[in-house]
Amino acid sequence: AWSGALAFGIAALAVAGVSSAQDPRPPSRISPVGDCLVSRNVTAWGVVDDRRLVVRSLGQRYFDIQLSHACRDLSRRSQLLFRDGSDFSGPGSVSRSGRRGGGGDGRICGDIGDAIIPVSGRRNGSERPCDIRSMQRIDAATFDRVFEVDPATANQLLDAVPPFVPGAPAN
Repeated sequence: AWSGALAFGIAALAVAGVSSAQDPRPPSRISPVGDCLVSRNVTAWGVVDDRRLVVRSLGQRYFDIQLSHACRDLSRRSQLLFRDGSDFSGPGSVSRSGRRGGGGDGRICGDIGDAIIPVSGRRNGSERPCDIRSMQRIDAATFDRVFEVDPATANQLLDAVPPFVPGAPAN
């Protein structure tokens, strides 16, 4: 009986391994600290369109954030809450004026569970999170240029940005 249970357990593990190898979801990743945004450090942000925004944080760090779906309230709301997918204590928030609020201050890296929640005034819990699909560091010139062009051109500009290397000379 013991050997039958052991064989069943090994077979169950083998099947679990096969099904997880075929799982279409991307694996959760742990991003380097330098590639992440700390929500409490956000000083400015701008909406490119309903699926993309750029963010500036303390230390002159700039980010291009793409969302997994259209987030229609992104440009209509005065505050953004940043939800760290690994921090269940609550989202931190930053208003357009740079005031901070909310409870969480975790790293936002574009990992599974990270999201932006647009809100107006007081949060009532009915706001729909906008999951982050990807994010990358950008330089100050790219951040500034986004505000000088139309959304289609801004998207092309951001899509063409090479990987950011801190301390590298600007092109």
